[in-house]
Amino acid sequence: MPNENVSDVAAFRESLYEGPNCVPPAQRATDPGFIRKVTQSAPEERVKHPQHYNSHPSGIECIAVIEEMTLNVGTAMKYLWRAGLKPGEETLRDLKKAQQYIQFEIERVTRRSAAK
Repeated sequence: MPNENVSDVAAFRESLYEGPNCVPPAQRATDPGFIRKVTQSAPEERVKHPQHYNSHPSGIECIAVIEEMTLNVGTAMKYLWRAGLKPGEETLRDLKKAQQYIQFEIERVTRRSAAK
């Protein structure tokens, strides 16, 4: 129900200002990335803009880089991008996933070349 979502967001916003997860007023006033960090924590943003795809030092979100790539190359890049950043995922596992998608792309390009 829409009202449940609104109350969840309202509760989240209130938690920023009081309780154990309170963000100090000085940080809210001086940290230019505060709004982005707050947005990042909202439940719906964990799907649209997960933090592990927004934590690159360049400040660029992964999707902005990969959306024009082939599926295999974009997926490999996604796993490289998030390696070591996604909670609960081992860095080595993400690197192996990237390696597998690179292999898929090599095989795809090889098949296309052979067909010509």
